[in-house]
Amino acid sequence: MRILQVGLSYNAGGVESFVMNYYRYLVKKGIQFDFICMYGTLAYQEEIKALGGKIYYITNVKKNPAKFRREYVKILETGLYQTVYVNMLSAANIEPLKIAHKKGIQRIIAHSHNTSAPGCLRNYLHKKNLPSVLKYATDYWACGKEAAEWLFGKAYAKQAFIIQNAIEVERYLFKEDARQAMRKELGISEGTLALGHIGRMEEQKNHTFLLEIFHAVLLEQKDAVLLLAGDGKLKAKLKEQARQLGIERQTMFLGQRDDVHLLLSAMDLFVFPSLYEGLSVTAVEAQCAGLPCIVSKGLTADTAILEPFLRLSLEKTPQEWAKAILMAEKNLHNVPDNDKIRKRMVEKGFDIQTEAEKVYRLLCEI
Repeated sequence: MRILQVGLSYNAGGVESFVMNYYRYLVKKGIQFDFICMYGTLAYQEEIKALGGKIYYITNVKKNPAKFRREYVKILETGLYQTVYVNMLSAANIEPLKIAHKKGIQRIIAHSHNTSAPGCLRNYLHKKNLPSVLKYATDYWACGKEAAEWLFGKAYAKQAFIIQNAIEVERYLFKEDARQAMRKELGISEGTLALGHIGRMEEQKNHTFLLEIFHAVLLEQKDAVLLLAGDGKLKAKLKEQARQLGIERQTMFLGQRDDVHLLLSAMDLFVFPSLYEGLSVTAVEAQCAGLPCIVSKGLTADTAILEPFLRLSLEKTPQEWAKAILMAEKNLHNVPDNDKIRKRMVEKGFDIQTEAEKVYRLLCEI
C-alpha cells in the first residue's frame, strides 16, 4: 500500500518527526509513504529515499496556486493513490483536501497537529474553511483532544482518532557516551549548564523571547550555553538579536540536525516557550531523554509525561522564566532513570511500536 503524505517542510520539526517515526515502523509492515514537497528540499529526504519513498517536488501553492493544482492532480492520477494523508497546522490551505476529493480519492485523512495559528489572515481563512475540511476529508485524525476540537469542531472532534505523537523510545533515551561525545564536539565542558531548544526559527516557536530568557539566565549563571537546533526565515534576525544582547558567544545556532536524539543527551534542560502548539513531538523526545522541561502554556497539558515538566505563562517576564530554569538546575539528577522513563512512555501511549500497530490496523481498513 502506498500513501501520499502532504504537509511536510524542509525543516525537521514536530510534524516531520511525527511522520518519520511512524514511517520507519510502518514500512516494515508493507505500508509505503510517498511525499509532496513544495520547498525545493524536504526534511529527511535521504532517509525517505533509502526507505523506498518517492518525493514529488512541485510548485509551492502560495507562489502559484494554478500550477500547484496541475502538478498535484497529475501526481494523483499517475500515482493511483487510494489514500492521501494531509498533515495540517491550520485550515488556511485546504487545496490538498479539495483536489483529492474532486479526484475521487477513496480515503482522505486530515490530521490536526495544532491548536492555534498566527495572523489575522490565516485565522480568517482557518475559520472560513473549517466546514470544507469536514466536507472533503473522510477521516479525522488529531494529536490530541484540543487539536481535534480546533480543526473539526467539538461535535466532530468526538469522531476523531487520536494518534499519539509516539517516538522510538530506545532511540531517545539518555546515553552517557553520546553526551560526552556531543559536548566535546561542541566545546561544552561538563560543568557548563546547557539549555536546549529544537524547532523551526519562525514566529510560532518564540525564539525572540527565548533569547531574552537566556540573557536573564546569564546574568545569574555565567557558565551556560544555549543550543538552538533548527533553521528558518528568522535565523539571521535571531543572530542579530543575540549579538545585540551580548550573548552571541554563548548561543550556538546548530542549524538543521539529523542527530537530535544524540543532541538531547548533551543538554541539561529543555526550554520551549512556544506561542502555541498541539502536543509537541519535540517535548516528548526531550522528556524521553530525561530532560527537565520548562515550556509555555501554549503546549497542551497532556504533553506532560514525566516530572519535572513546568508550564509557564508567556505573560511572565524573562527574569521569572530564568528563575524557574535556575531552580530546576539545582534539582538536576546526574543520570536519568531509563528504566522508569521507558515504562512511563509505554504507559502513556508514546511508544511507537504499540501506537504504530493501531495506525497500521486503521490504514488497512480501506
